[in-house]
Amino acid sequence: GNIGNSANFTVNQGGLSQTLSDGIHTITVNLCDDKGHCVQQSRIIELSNFVPIVFVDFSPNLNAFNELIIAKTGTVVVNLSGTYDPEGDALNCWITTSYGLIYPIQSPGIVNCPEIIEYTFPLESSQNNPAPEEDDFVLSIFVDDGVNSPVELAYNTNLYNEIPEPNFTIIRNNNFSQSVVTLDGSLTVDPEGDNLAIEFYSSLDGTLQWSDEPSGTVWQGHLSRGIHTIEMRVTDDSLEHVEEYKVSSMLISVLNSPPSAQIISPNQADSYDSSELVILSANGSGDFDSVCSTFNSIGFWLCSQTEASQGSEYLQVSWTSDLDGRLSSTNQEGLFYQARLSSGIHTITLEIDDGINPPVTDTTSIQVSKSAPVLSLATPEFTKTFKSSEFIFWNAVNSLDYDGDEFTMTIRSDKLTEPILLDVDPSITHMSKLGAGTHSIEITLTDADGMVRTEFFELIVEPSAPEVVIINPSEGQSFTGGVAIILEEESTDADFDITFRQWKVIDRSTGEVVETLSGSTESIILNPGEYLIELTVRDSLLNTQVSSREIRVEKTDPVLDEQSITVTPGELTTNQLVDLQVSVILSDPDGTTQDVQATIIHGIQVWDFSLEDLDGDGIWTGSVAVNPEQSGRPSLKITARDGVGDSATISQVSKTIVVNDPDSTSNNTPLIIGGLGIISLILITLIIARFRNNKLEDDLIESWETFKRPPSAKEYPDVDQDDVEQITEVVNDLWSQLEQEEGLN
Repeated sequence: GNIGNSANFTVNQGGLSQTLSDGIHTITVNLCDDKGHCVQQSRIIELSNFVPIVFVDFSPNLNAFNELIIAKTGTVVVNLSGTYDPEGDALNCWITTSYGLIYPIQSPGIVNCPEIIEYTFPLESSQNNPAPEEDDFVLSIFVDDGVNSPVELAYNTNLYNEIPEPNFTIIRNNNFSQSVVTLDGSLTVDPEGDNLAIEFYSSLDGTLQWSDEPSGTVWQGHLSRGIHTIEMRVTDDSLEHVEEYKVSSMLISVLNSPPSAQIISPNQADSYDSSELVILSANGSGDFDSVCSTFNSIGFWLCSQTEASQGSEYLQVSWTSDLDGRLSSTNQEGLFYQARLSSGIHTITLEIDDGINPPVTDTTSIQVSKSAPVLSLATPEFTKTFKSSEFIFWNAVNSLDYDGDEFTMTIRSDKLTEPILLDVDPSITHMSKLGAGTHSIEITLTDADGMVRTEFFELIVEPSAPEVVIINPSEGQSFTGGVAIILEEESTDADFDITFRQWKVIDRSTGEVVETLSGSTESIILNPGEYLIELTVRDSLLNTQVSSREIRVEKTDPVLDEQSITVTPGELTTNQLVDLQVSVILSDPDGTTQDVQATIIHGIQVWDFSLEDLDGDGIWTGSVAVNPEQSGRPSLKITARDGVGDSATISQVSKTIVVNDPDSTSNNTPLIIGGLGIISLILITLIIARFRNNKLEDDLIESWETFKRPPSAKEYPDVDQDDVEQITEVVNDLWSQLEQEEGLN
C-alpha cells in the first residue's frame, strides 16, 4: 500500500505510525509533475525482525564460573530490567529448570515480561511447583518477542544446605548477678528443617548450655558478676556442617549482688532455757556471688551453684547477743550455728558483709530461762548387757549446770526399794552391782535452786556364772610327801545360786582321778607325784565354771631310828632256840616304804627276816627263830628300802646282840672260837659273793683288800686269838660297811 506521499519519509520508527512489516517488499516510487506527466521506478527490499536484547542480573550473584550457588530454600531474584526488543515487539519472559519447573506459568494469549522474577525453591513438590530432585540442575531464562525464537540463557545451578542465622534476645529483671537471665533464641529455625545444635557461651562463665533438643533454643540461669560477651552458636546435623557454626553475639554487664540477711531462728514465739543449744539459723540468707559449696550443708541459702569466673566471694558472718556478746564470727558456714545463751532477755543480731556492698543486718529478741542440770552419762552404756557379777560404773562427771549451780545425783531402779545412789557427787565415778533382770533406771539431778532433771534408761542385767576362787593350793605349789594338803575355795555367785561344787584330783602321769571331794575345805594326803587339782562350780542355770591348779608332792626318804631298836629277849644263850622279836621306828612321811628287812649275822650263821607295820603306827616289827651255836656278839642289820633298782633310797641301822654260853666253859674255847671266827669270815664272804652282781663282786674284792689292810679312816684293834669278841666285832663292822656301800651304790 501507499506508504508515503513526500520526497523523504521514514518507517518503522518509534512514534510514527507508518511501518513496514517484515518480509520482501517492492518499493515503487511514482513522480508526477503538475502537467500530469509521471515517471516510475521500483526497488526490491527485505526487512528482518531482530531478536530481543536481554540484560540479566542475579541475586545472589553468579560466581566466577558464571554459576548460580544458592541455598536449598533460598530465593533467586532474576533482574531483567534493560531487556528490550529492537522492533518494540511485546516480550514474554519466564524461567525454567532442568527438572521441569516453568515460572511464571505460561498461558496462551498472555504476554508478560516482568523486570523482576523472584522464585523460592521448595523442599517439597506441589502442583505446578516441583521441588528439585537433586542439588545440581540448570536454570534457564527465556525472553520471547513473539516473532523470533525465544532467547534462552542457561546457568548451572547448585543448591546447598545452609546453617540458619542465630537470632536471640536477652531478658532479665535487673543487672545484678542474682537476677535470672533468659537467652531466647526461639526465632532461630533451620530452613531445611534439620535438627539444630545450639550452644550459649559466656566469655566469663564458659559454656552455659549446649543442646540438640528443640528446647535448647532457650537458656535460663544466672551470670556471674562482670562484663560478658554472650554468643549463640548454631549448626545443624548435616554432615557437611561438622564443626561449622554460625555465631551471633551480644555484650551484657552483670553487677555484684548485695548480701541478704534474714534470721529464721531463734523465734520470739519459742521458749528457751540456758541448757539448750539455741539454733541460730539464717536460712535463705547469703550472697549470690558466693558458691553454694562454701555454705553449711544444713539449710538452704542464697548462693550460686557454680563458682564465678572471678572467684567466690568470702562472706563475714557474725552473731552477737547484747548479753553474751559475740557468739560467733566466721564465714558463710556460720549462717547456721548453735550456741547456749545465759538466762535473760537477749537481742540477737545477724550481720553479713561481702566486703563490696554495705553490710546487711537483721535482729530478733528472745527470752532464756534458767535450767536444771544436764546429765552427761559416759558409763554405763545402756545398749550393752551386763552380768550380775559385774561392777557397773556410773560416770556422770561431764554433767553440768549451765547456770553454775551446785547439784547432786540420785539413781534408782524399779527393782530395788532403796536407791542405788542417793544425793551423790556426780563429779566422782561411782560403782555398784545389780541383780539379774531388766531394770528401769531413773537418774535425777537436783541443783541448789531445786531445779530437777530426771532421765530414764533401761538396763539389762543377765544372770552370771559362778566365779571360781581357789584359795589353796596355789599354782605350782610343792608339798612334802605325807603332809596333809588343804583344798580351800571361796567361790561366789552374784545370783547366790551355786548348786554344785566338786574337787577332782587327777594324777598327771596316768590321767586318772584319784580323789573326788565336794566340800569348800578339804584335806587330803597324796602319794608323791604331779597332780592337777580341778574345782568345778555350777549354778541353778547350769552355768559351769572350772578352775585348776597344778601341784607337786615330793617324795620322802625313809629314816630308821637306831635308838628305837628293841630286841627281845635282850641276850641269847648258845644252843638254845628262841623266837627273837625285833622292832624299830621308821619315819617315812609319804608312806611309800614297804620293804624293811633285817639280817642277823653270827659267825657263819645268818638269819634273814622281814619287818612289818601292821597297824600303821610307824613301828615295824618282825621275829625270827634263832639258835646260836656259839657265844659272841652277832650283828643285827635293819634295812629300809623305798623304791626299786638304782633309784631306790635306803636307810640302814644296826645293833649288836649278846650271845652267852652256859656256865661251863673250856680253856681252849677262846682259841677255838678265834679260829672259827676267821673261818666264818671267809665263809660269809663266799656266801655273799654268790648273791651279788658283778658290781658288788668288785666291791666285795675291795672289801677283802680292806680286810687285809683296813683303811686309815677306820682304826681296828689288833686281833689276838685270845680275844674272840674283838674278832667278832671286826667281822661285824666289815659286814656293816659292805652293806652300806652296796646300798649307796
